[in-house]
Amino acid sequence: MSKAVAKQTTTKVRGGKDPIPDNWVIALQLLDTGWRVALPILLLTYLGMRLDEHWDTAPLFVLIGFFLSLATAVLLVYRQIHRAYPDFFTLPKETKNK
Repeated sequence: MSKAVAKQTTTKVRGGKDPIPDNWVIALQLLDTGWRVALPILLLTYLGMRLDEHWDTAPLFVLIGFFLSLATAVLLVYRQIHRAYPDFFTLPKETKNK
């Protein structure tokens, strides 16, 4: 059995001088998305833990921080997608048949 070899595509940057393989571009985009999700969750949940320790209100502020961080992460990823693909969240216009 012979296996078909997939042709590696590249993305050219800086005037076409340095080609970057697509898998590296995808990896960098995933890292960019990853910090947008992880950072708010870690920071706001940690802040909630510290506030709960200070005021002895466990788990109130942890939960508030966690849910605020989820909303923040969703907003940051939405803005990232909207910046990269402006028409992604718009509905297609209906065409009339004549």
